[in-house]
Amino acid sequence: MARHGGSNRIRFPLPPASLSGRGKSFRQREVLRRRHKQVTLGCAAHYLGTMLSLRKLVLLPIWLGLALVFALSASGLAPSQPRELSRELAKALQAYLQALSSEEGPAEARAQLEPLLTAAVLKQHGELAAAVLQAQSGSGGRFKAGKILEGHLEGGSFGREGMDYAFRVPDGYGKSGEHYPLIVSLPEPDETPAQHLRQAWKLRAALDGAILFTPAMPKDATTWDQVTVRGRPGGLSHVLSGLREATERFAVDPDRIVVVGRGAGVAAAFALGKNFPDRFAGIVGRSGEPKPLGVENFENLPTLLAGGGAQAQAFFDATVAAGRKNCTLQANVDEASLWAWIAQARRNSSPAEVSVATDNTITTRGYWLRLAPIAPGARARASLDRAKNTLALSGEGVSHVFLLLNDAMLDLDKPIAVTCNGIERTVQAQRRAAVVLDSLAEGTSDGGRVYTAEIALDWTASADPEPSAELLTGQGQFQDRLKVAGQDVVALWKLYRWCREHEAPLESQILLGPAIQLDPSAAQTVLHRIIRLDPNHEGARGALGHVRYGDRWFQSQAYLDRYLWTQDEKVALAKGFLRFKDLWMHPDDRKFVSKLAEKDPESGLWLTPDDRERLRQGWVLQDATWISPEQAPNVDAGLWLVDGEFVDLAEANRRHANIDRGWDIPDAEVRLYATTDRATAQWALSEMSRALWDLRRVFGAEPQLPLRVALFRDQEQYDRFAFGDPDGRRPAAHAGRLYVVHHAYYAESAFRREGKRREFAGTGVGYWEAQTTAGNRYGVHSARLAVALSYVEGLDPSPKAVAKALTQRGSVPSPDYYAEYMAEKALPTWLRYGGAVFAERFFYDNTVDPNANDAPAGGPNWPTVWSLENLRSRGGLRPLETVFAMALDPDQPEECQRQLLEAGCVVAFVLNAAPEAVTTAHQAFQKSLARGELRPSHIEALEQALRDHEVELREFASK
Repeated sequence: MARHGGSNRIRFPLPPASLSGRGKSFRQREVLRRRHKQVTLGCAAHYLGTMLSLRKLVLLPIWLGLALVFALSASGLAPSQPRELSRELAKALQAYLQALSSEEGPAEARAQLEPLLTAAVLKQHGELAAAVLQAQSGSGGRFKAGKILEGHLEGGSFGREGMDYAFRVPDGYGKSGEHYPLIVSLPEPDETPAQHLRQAWKLRAALDGAILFTPAMPKDATTWDQVTVRGRPGGLSHVLSGLREATERFAVDPDRIVVVGRGAGVAAAFALGKNFPDRFAGIVGRSGEPKPLGVENFENLPTLLAGGGAQAQAFFDATVAAGRKNCTLQANVDEASLWAWIAQARRNSSPAEVSVATDNTITTRGYWLRLAPIAPGARARASLDRAKNTLALSGEGVSHVFLLLNDAMLDLDKPIAVTCNGIERTVQAQRRAAVVLDSLAEGTSDGGRVYTAEIALDWTASADPEPSAELLTGQGQFQDRLKVAGQDVVALWKLYRWCREHEAPLESQILLGPAIQLDPSAAQTVLHRIIRLDPNHEGARGALGHVRYGDRWFQSQAYLDRYLWTQDEKVALAKGFLRFKDLWMHPDDRKFVSKLAEKDPESGLWLTPDDRERLRQGWVLQDATWISPEQAPNVDAGLWLVDGEFVDLAEANRRHANIDRGWDIPDAEVRLYATTDRATAQWALSEMSRALWDLRRVFGAEPQLPLRVALFRDQEQYDRFAFGDPDGRRPAAHAGRLYVVHHAYYAESAFRREGKRREFAGTGVGYWEAQTTAGNRYGVHSARLAVALSYVEGLDPSPKAVAKALTQRGSVPSPDYYAEYMAEKALPTWLRYGGAVFAERFFYDNTVDPNANDAPAGGPNWPTVWSLENLRSRGGLRPLETVFAMALDPDQPEECQRQLLEAGCVVAFVLNAAPEAVTTAHQAFQKSLARGELRPSHIEALEQALRDHEVELREFASK
């Protein structure tokens, strides 16, 4: 990727992890036309029906077990003891996997499957994996076995343009229920997939013993060992998408997948092994060279190099030096010898020792270990010992590690002793259905391994602190007193005062009994319970810093000030707002008011009469999730509802770190979807709120609020959301490819399914790597630019292009969609991006004290000083005609970055240093935009005023 600068399932309008819409992969094309039929389960059902006809119901459990054994035996998976999984679970798993890529999406199938994944089921890894294998097995489709056939894959990062491929299955395929090895054979640059299969594979044993699959590769062979090239699919995306197609379409043994490259394909094959080692049983290179790469990630992946040169020898020598014996080097290999090697290759799906080394945003996972890198050359090593129930980790350049586990690896019922870089701690893993479902959706789990628990570890944390005796005593007394107070507001207020007394340092307390000390969260718990029971309790509201205005309470004076500003008549008219029922509002908000809904001025949520009645009955809104009165005390205590259970903030942060299960935080101005920690998300919201003031200065008008923004925890998720998953499970959300240029983009190709309807889910996207100082510094700018791009899109949308895309079947827009989307814009590119970049990096930072000793150069104006220095280092401001002709080309990222700085500089001049003529033209532009009357002449007048004062502009840019 580019390198640069109820259950709580999120309902935020983002696309799901897998493709939705008209069939693109095989499973997508077939799922609406037919349902997968499992011959072996049909036999089991027939056998069960025969037994039931004898009406010997007392033996039903035995019959059911025998029936399932018969079914699994027919597929070559007979266990030593009867399987305990029900047919209902197997069907539900299959429905979920099919729904991940179906027109309807996975929400309903997931809801039906989750209750079946009980603790007892999650504990039985072997049985669960066997059920997943049966659910994943392709039925073969309509094709002739024993023939080389061609296909076309659409979707994922390929969009509707698609990718060709060829395949061949053995003559006896589908007759015995067998799962076959899969050989992914890479073609030469001058071969079509079908030509390659005909020339490369002639041995009868191989043709009868394995499924052959060849994807088309990019025309430029130099990109074959890359996932993306300037936002376009590289060779590894071709192979991984083809691999997913093959495993969905055919009965593939997930532990027997081998990639074979010849010539130029050798580099691609070994790059696959380096970046995705856990997907393969082996990597083969014939008559070609791997590029120089490390061998750490090949610890558990056998390799065969035949007919190579110096690089092949160097790779072999490096594996020997590392103490490995899983690399074979030969001068040449014939097809019979090659097949013999492939036939014995088996994947070690969950090895006891795992190494992950990364120098990019792709290689962050290997088998059951994933790391969050914070420095170049990040690496980690993990080993487990089931007999001792221990984990040992070491490494560098990492902030967090995430461990996926199951009961075949460790005893999850017992505490796990973890040693991380010499620091010991004890953790308790928790089996969760959400881990199974998420890992299946991402392709991390498959029929050869199913992960049921995830542990997240802070690499920099010390050993678990032991709570003091005073703190334990205080917590115990607090819980006792809270239980006695119950729902009595008077008693709760007394308890709050007691809590405050015991928050003070111990030396300042005068107590008759044992000294105790309380965590400040205890008082907060009591206050929230009080205002839930008595919403107008002055004392509790005041203690929480709430401010009253009329009959409404606001969380702070800042929230009230913002609300009053929106209701100022002069301000509202300038923004183009309308007055309706004594409120000033955006014209697009009228449709909600007509439905008797009221907009909460703090959360930005529209509350229906039923919602308001819920609040009166004691329900609580936690973000956008309704919590019943019976469960509301959990919210008072600072717990969060995630995956159907209440957890503390630290655990909630860990669970929301998943790209598809982030925080959904409603606010009056921004609806933020974030996979960062919640504290970082709140920090980002405050920065976005300040950025909106800068954007109002630029455009005068204001779009309908709240704006949609997504903020990811690292660059890997940021890139992945833009490009899609390398194997096509997730569609690309940004066809413009500008994510390779800067640290924010607008996801114009994001769509989601809401029930039976598809909806546009465009959103500004940024990332904030809070694990590092630099990450926090640049995260501010990414958050500001993300909300700015969303703001500009709200002012200048592309409704015709979006409407056209929504009429198409499936969630993948046509190849012409992006061009049509951008052609519909009324604002010129320089002004769209100039305004956004102004809010990102030319703003006045009112958080800086200009008199402080540590104030940066320029004081509160440091962003402008810094940005102008950046611009001068890139050659300075070019002629205005060049700026006005701005056209961003992601294939020239350095040029794009200069263009962004130039446009931001021009807007900063307009707002902060322009003469009266420019200011007048700017104000005329603002008024026309706010009234919905913008014409090209308004833009032309502003541009001409700037031309007339280009001398002053250049003086400003040179300061």
